[in-house]
Amino acid sequence: MPKQQQRGGRRRQTAGSAGWIWGGVFAIALVALALLARVGAKPVAPLLQQGKALGANVFQPGDTASGGQGQTVDQISCDSGTRINYHYHAHLSLFVNGRQIALPMAIGIVQPQLKGANGFVDAGRCFYWLHTHDASGIIHIESLAPGPYTLGDFFAIWGEPLSQHGFAGYRGKLYAYVGGKPYHGRLKSLTLTPHEEITLAIGKPVQPPSYRWPAGL
Repeated sequence: MPKQQQRGGRRRQTAGSAGWIWGGVFAIALVALALLARVGAKPVAPLLQQGKALGANVFQPGDTASGGQGQTVDQISCDSGTRINYHYHAHLSLFVNGRQIALPMAIGIVQPQLKGANGFVDAGRCFYWLHTHDASGIIHIESLAPGPYTLGDFFAIWGEPLSQHGFAGYRGKLYAYVGGKPYHGRLKSLTLTPHEEITLAIGKPVQPPSYRWPAGL
């Protein structure tokens, strides 16, 4: 009888030790999973902020002399009225040799007027249906007709060249991305759709940025 009690005591001691061991293994596994989830977690996309330039300012604000100066461009007029039937936004990011450069403010706004301290142009003699209010890369599509409107239309209003080999005076190996994925179609025919994210990179490929759109935009 005493030997049986002694053997039983060892069994209880072994079971207790095993419980501690398995508990430790479980805790380590939880920590490891948490670390893996943290390392592999997708970073939160930054918020688009109107009035804040994204990239270096290398272009002059507004259209060039060969761009929109009030005349109709690609069947898109420059209107002084405020009535619009369609209003949505797309985004364009530009890179040259890995460096982001800002899309200038006041593209598509004739005789732009900067009001306030937030870098936002909200007045001018007339507005093309495709325009930029700031240097955030946001393209505003505010039109009477449904479109479609293309990236080629936008560059024509800006007065800067666009081809499969370059944009706005920069030429070289061009990489294009739409919605974060490589795009191999004709750039001038690329349709601007609501919240579309377009990235053009000259010189070398980049990780196309993705942004969170602010509420109401």
